[in-house]
Amino acid sequence: MLLTAGYELVREVSRRYEESSSKQLQNMPNHAESSSLLYPGRNAKEVERTSKAIKAALYAVQVFYSFFIM
Repeated sequence: MLLTAGYELVREVSRRYEESSSKQLQNMPNHAESSSLLYPGRNAKEVERTSKAIKAALYAVQVFYSFFIM
């Protein structure tokens, strides 16, 4: 029972992170600009790369949990 609750928690965290990262990418200037006054030192490619890495880690945790639940 506790494993299932943990799995649902990880899924919810993953969903929320996906929403926030997509909003952040939409609010950033287009990919052609190297920097912005709103996000100094961060460009869209860097944010997208970091976002993909975090999403992959969350997905790995979800798969790990799903195998334990089975």
